[in-house]
Amino acid sequence: MSEGELARVSCATCGTTFGMTPTLYGFRKKDGEGFFCPNGHSVRFTRPAPTVDPRDAELTKLRSEVGSLTKDIARLTKENDALRTELELWKPREALERPAEKDEVA
Repeated sequence: MSEGELARVSCATCGTTFGMTPTLYGFRKKDGEGFFCPNGHSVRFTRPAPTVDPRDAELTKLRSEVGSLTKDIARLTKENDALRTELELWKPREALERPAEKDEVA
């Protein structure tokens, strides 16, 4: 806007169009504070919804997946350790039983 121009604003209540200085218009758009139309109605610019960076949503999703996968790794590691322990318990039996089987076959 050039010097001397006014920003056009319309009252949402009565529809009256009126002008505001560019400075005041900028302040009210930025801070969301109220002002009055020439007929005395309270007017306020609504603040736009904050923009959400789609990368933030993806980052949150990925963090959740990492947490879930970390839990899976811990669970599977525990299961693997239990199976290794069970395998170690069976190895001595297997070693004792195999030579007998070989003698019988031969």
